[in-house]
Amino acid sequence: MTSVRIVGSAALVPEGASPRWTRYQSFHTKPGARPNLPMVRRIDDWSPAQYLGDKGWKFMNRSTQLLLSSLVLSLRGTSFLDPERSHFDAGVYVGSALGNKQTILDYDLLSRTEGPHTVSAKLGPVVLANYPASSLAQRTRFRGPNLTFSAGSCSGAAALETALMHMNNGLVSKAIVASVEVVDEVQHKFLLAEGFEDKLVVESSCVFLLDGHLDESSVGVHVLNVRSSTLDVTETIIIECLAECGLRVPDLDVIIMPNGYSETISSMHEAYRLFASYAKPMYVLGAPGIDFYGGQVLISVHYLSNLLANGLACILSMDHRGLFSCAIVQIRG
Repeated sequence: MTSVRIVGSAALVPEGASPRWTRYQSFHTKPGARPNLPMVRRIDDWSPAQYLGDKGWKFMNRSTQLLLSSLVLSLRGTSFLDPERSHFDAGVYVGSALGNKQTILDYDLLSRTEGPHTVSAKLGPVVLANYPASSLAQRTRFRGPNLTFSAGSCSGAAALETALMHMNNGLVSKAIVASVEVVDEVQHKFLLAEGFEDKLVVESSCVFLLDGHLDESSVGVHVLNVRSSTLDVTETIIIECLAECGLRVPDLDVIIMPNGYSETISSMHEAYRLFASYAKPMYVLGAPGIDFYGGQVLISVHYLSNLLANGLACILSMDHRGLFSCAIVQIRG
């Protein structure tokens, strides 16, 4: 297992949503303790023109606009890309739980009721599930895999896990790993149907630039390992994820637990007891009740340096459908 260094990263989140770390005090949802929060929060202090110029973005859906804006931010001050050539050993991996349901609904509704001739041909590719990832690949001239993952709150972790696997297997030497979540009227109703009425789901976009060519001992944020499974084998996956890196639970400096209120959070008791037995500090990102949904892991890694200047972190994510992910990240200051 070879660690991969993050050579650039950027995140767009609503103002005030982060970075704030809160020590995990209780692992139970307390009756009456749920905050009275608005259902969703959009990124209002952002315009695609700030990052993408005046042309080329108006037919893109919102998630693609957010991702490309984060990409521009992440590339600043780096030599990650050579704009003069195509990169056949580089891939794009995007995690998105919510996708672009509003765009797809509008496109389908208009074409069905008014006829296909009423819909611009330029909107055809926009409603494809993989459109944001393929747009990143086109912009960066990455000719390797460009994939989209939908695994609920573990979507970003699934993208990172696959990218790391491809880099360790020699399929790619560089990767862009991203997560994006957009919220709108359709998402609002979808989340209510899923039982998320007690959470504040926020929009977010996060992009990582991963380079496998760099020395493992170099200064920076290194992703050591990522494993995904189901909640019924939580403790086993955490121990195996660490063991594959030659590590044990006592080696950890901090644990990042999933944020937000969830009826299934009791399923994480196994992990809680494991870490509590070693008296390891546990934190959540953002205010109580805020949920970054598919961006949990990537957003946490992006802001991790605000909490940990040097050390080893275990970042967990879970989805109410029983999915679970564990990421091991090391910061070398």
